Amino acid sequence: MRLASSVPLSTCKGSTPKSPWALGLVLAGLLVGGLPSRAVRADTILNSGTTTVSTGTNFGDSLYVATTGTATLEVIAGGYATNTTGYLGYDAGSVGTATVTGGTWASSGVLNVGLNGTGTLNVTGGSVITNTHSVFLASGLESVGTATVSSGTWANSGDIYIGLRGAGTLNVSGGSVTNANAILGYHGANGVGTATVSSGTWANIGILVGRNGIGTLTMSGGLVSVVGTLSRGIYGTINLNSGGTLEIGTGGAGGVLGVATLTNNGTLIFNRSDA
Repeated sequence: MRLASSVPLSTCKGSTPKSPWALGLVLAGLLVGGLPSRAVRADTILNSGTTTVSTGTNFGDSLYVATTGTATLEVIAGGYATNTTGYLGYDAGSVGTATVTGGTWASSGVLNVGLNGTGTLNVTGGSVITNTHSVFLASGLESVGTATVSSGTWANSGDIYIGLRGAGTLNVSGGSVTNANAILGYHGANGVGTATVSSGTWANIGILVGRNGIGTLTMSGGLVSVVGTLSRGIYGTINLNSGGTLEIGTGGAGGVLGVATLTNNGTLIFNRSDA
C-alpha cells in the first residue's frame, strides 16, 4: 500500500505480546515514553507541482514522483534527499521528473525512471547516488525513461537497464556516470535502449548492447570505459564516431571487445597489461 503522509509510522521490534494485558502495557509505555527514535516513515507520493529540496529531507521507504498526473522533484544546492526505493512516473499516463542541480539525491534501493509512465532524470550538478540495487530506465511496456547527465555525478553500485520493456535513453553530455553492468534493450521488440555519450565519462564493468531487445550505443565525444566485456546481440548497434573514445580494460589482464566487427572512426584504447 502506498501512503501519502508526512507522519512517521512506527514498528516495535521484539517478541509479540502474549495477552491483551501485555499489549496494553506496550501501548501505555509508548504513550508515556514516546515513539521509538528509529521509527519507520511512511512512503511519500508527489502527484503535482514541484517539490524543492534545499536541506536534509527523508522521503521514507518509497518515493513516488507522479503516480498520476505530473510532478517534479528538484534538488538544489544544500539539499540532501534520501529514500529507499524511487519511482519517476509510476502508473500509465503519469509524468515524473527529478532534476538535480546541486546537493545530493541518495536512493539506496531500486530506482525506476519510467515504471509504467514517463520518467525523466536530469543531472546538471550535484550528485545522484544509488546503492546496492539496479536502475531501470523504462521498466514496463509502453513506458518511457530518460536520464540526462550534463554535469555533476551519477554513481550507481548496481546494474543499469536501459529499455527493460519500454523505451529507455541515457544521454551523457558532461559529468560522470558510473555503474556495474549496463544492458541496452533487454526484452523483445518493446525493449529499446539507447545510450549516447557526447562528452563526460561513462564507466562500466560490462556493456551488453541489445540483449533480446534493440540496443544502440553511440560515442561521439567523451570517454566510455569497460573493465570487463563489451558485447552486442543480434539487434545491437555500436557506433564509435569521430571524437568518441572507447577504452577496454583498466591496465590489468581484464577487458574484452566481444564484437566481431566495429566501425571505428574515433579512438579505441586497449588498456590491458597483455594488450
